Amino acid sequence: MKVLHYLFISFLPIFSVLSVFADDIHMIDEITVRATRENSKEISTQIISLDKPGNVSVPDVLKNTSGLDVQRRSILTPKNSQVKIRGLDERRSEILLDGRTLNGTGVMGGYFVDWSSLSLLEFEDIEVSKGAFSAKQGNTLGGTINMIPAKPKTGSHINLYSGYKRYQTYNAGTTVSYLNDTYHLCFMTGHNQTDGHLRNSQVDRNDFSLKLSLLSLENQEIKINARYSDGEFNMPVENTIMNDTYDPKFPESIGTYLTGPGINFINGHGHGDDSHFIKKRYEMDLSYQYLIHTLAVKANVFFNTEDRQETLFDCLDNQKILEREATPDRSWGWRFDLNKTSDRHTAGLGFSGNYQGYGGTDNTFTVNNYYKPLKDGLDEWDSTKRYGIYVDDQWKLSETLDIYAGLRYEIYKGDRTADTAQAYTNGKPLNFIQKDVEFDETSILPKLSITYHPLPDMSFHGRMARATRFPDDPAFYWYYGGYQPEMDPRSTVIRNALTYEDAMQYELGFSYKIRDVLSIQTNAYYYHVDDYIRWIFGYSPSRLVYNIDHVDFHGIEVDLKGYVSDTVSCFSSFTYQKTKKYGDVLDASNHLDSSLSELPEKKVNAGFSYLFKENIKAELNLRWVDKTVVPYGTNASPDGIPMGSTVTLQELDDFVTLDVSFKFPVQLNPLKGTFTLAVENLFDETYQEEYGFPSPGQTIGFYLEMVY
Repeated sequence: MKVLHYLFISFLPIFSVLSVFADDIHMIDEITVRATRENSKEISTQIISLDKPGNVSVPDVLKNTSGLDVQRRSILTPKNSQVKIRGLDERRSEILLDGRTLNGTGVMGGYFVDWSSLSLLEFEDIEVSKGAFSAKQGNTLGGTINMIPAKPKTGSHINLYSGYKRYQTYNAGTTVSYLNDTYHLCFMTGHNQTDGHLRNSQVDRNDFSLKLSLLSLENQEIKINARYSDGEFNMPVENTIMNDTYDPKFPESIGTYLTGPGINFINGHGHGDDSHFIKKRYEMDLSYQYLIHTLAVKANVFFNTEDRQETLFDCLDNQKILEREATPDRSWGWRFDLNKTSDRHTAGLGFSGNYQGYGGTDNTFTVNNYYKPLKDGLDEWDSTKRYGIYVDDQWKLSETLDIYAGLRYEIYKGDRTADTAQAYTNGKPLNFIQKDVEFDETSILPKLSITYHPLPDMSFHGRMARATRFPDDPAFYWYYGGYQPEMDPRSTVIRNALTYEDAMQYELGFSYKIRDVLSIQTNAYYYHVDDYIRWIFGYSPSRLVYNIDHVDFHGIEVDLKGYVSDTVSCFSSFTYQKTKKYGDVLDASNHLDSSLSELPEKKVNAGFSYLFKENIKAELNLRWVDKTVVPYGTNASPDGIPMGSTVTLQELDDFVTLDVSFKFPVQLNPLKGTFTLAVENLFDETYQEEYGFPSPGQTIGFYLEMVY
């Protein structure tokens, strides 16, 4: 049946694109190259403004967005799976910086996307696209989150920003920009620090960015962008009332060890107060754009490198017990896009490559009797490679009907070494050897979207797409290096060979705008994901990776925006979502709950804005999140729990939070700007976004932004 779906939409975009590109190209006068954003018929997109003082990370900004789930531990504390698009987190979504991939390798305690190291100073908006209905992006099931840079303004400009809020949280930044007809130069520097609200959760981070755009070439732009951040991140320590080292100055929490590879502590030892790591991250982008008449060309290449130095102190005697160095991410890639417009068509053709790898670990200081012996890790540069080719076309068939069709071809190659066990005794692996493992797969991904406009301000759409997500680097390693049930005499389970996640996605939607008073947007979706990749920690050694039969995702999203007058506006959104997994025979919690954990079934967001005289603006934002359940027991994690373990389901209560802010205009010639007073969690609600990590209480903040 799936083959019929592919054939139905595979060939439509090819002939359409060829006909559009075959048109003659005519030279015209110079056109200045600038990025633009249009409402696309290919995918549901929301634009979220970053103009909200007090937000220190992207998850802070996205928490009120329909269809998105946010899980934070403490202020600026790193973690994987902080943002989920329709239940699919960063490893299954593409995170972009101005269209280029940010996703990292995710190994050795690194993160697929480390939101805590990403400065917000450079960006103006966040563009969220839900689902994999566009052929332009590959290796995604959830969709994309794209950070949109601030638009440059002609002349010289200096922006100054500073803020303070509870938990000794400070942030400050400066942006200096100059734009004329021949070039644009922009320099940014920022500083963020916090004591955090959990025990040992301090963060101190600096950011620098330099951007140069050359505009003097006719119809062309060359852009160079360099970013650097360095920060010291403390590791939240377990702080429970049953623990001898409990500190009542902090809330109870289960603590989190933020780096890797994992350490097998013995005799009750573990990481304690003052444990931290220092991270230095480098990013470089080089892009070229060319626009002439109806033809646009863009090419770019990017590099990411991350270095980390880690220091651990013991939780019992506070002695230094470990120092080590690592390079958990060295990824790079390139992309080429060609777009051509005609009266009724916008056709695209593109190629991309993405290479992910990392350096080894170097244990520079170790001690005995605190943990099992450690060994240094090996370099695995470019251990996974992914290539994509796409063609697509947005066709205005009539005044009331638009069709989008796309076709993408994905190539994935993995080649690395893994330490694999040769036998098992009583569930314990024996006789490890280093083995070369390879993964070589391709997929063809057709996309189709039809939009019908019965009225100028009303539309209905239907979309269908095939999407694939290849094993990330850690999954590729741990499938071979982790627990192998087929080799364990106690197990009757034989895993299938590791393969990619293969999804069919469907979406129906309706939008209606009543003049400039009210806009309504609704979407209903269903995703069927075959061979969903599962992780279960606690199996020896470390974890188990395997494909299960499939997981179904379905949900409804409703967004309302109202404009009562020039001074009063409001918004509201409702999200309903469900998941169900099939064929998961190695998760002990599956008989209790067959859904993916930590995903609330229902959510409501609402907001109100009022503009007083003298341009004083008041805002209210309310968020209600339904209860969730997570597996709990020895070696439990949100991903599941090993078979044979005692497991229960812990319920996280539903919660309501209310944020309030007042923004005042400030004029201090020659400076002008705004002063903001904000209160997060106004009623001091006690709640958890992730099990074991209570969220911050009532937080008052003061923020000043000035422009010269």
